[in-house]
Amino acid sequence: IENELSTHKHSIPVALQTLVKDTFVGELAYCTTCKECHQKSPNRTVFYDLDLKVKNVSTLEASLHDFFKEDELVGENKYECGKCEKK
Repeated sequence: IENELSTHKHSIPVALQTLVKDTFVGELAYCTTCKECHQKSPNRTVFYDLDLKVKNVSTLEASLHDFFKEDELVGENKYECGKCEKK
């Protein structure tokens, strides 16, 4: 839809040209912290939807709490620090 709206922007009112983006796009900010030197690496990412857990979760609040819980990166997913270069 967003692509179609931007392709035909000459014939579409300005307010509708960014309808999908204005309605559905969000920005998620997160920070990765090195366990060795405690260097913080803040990041932002744009999203159109959130992958929220719904199975065995009774409320939206519980699902959001699960989504935003702190993760520890381990194994192949382990973070490599730009400062101390350790994993």
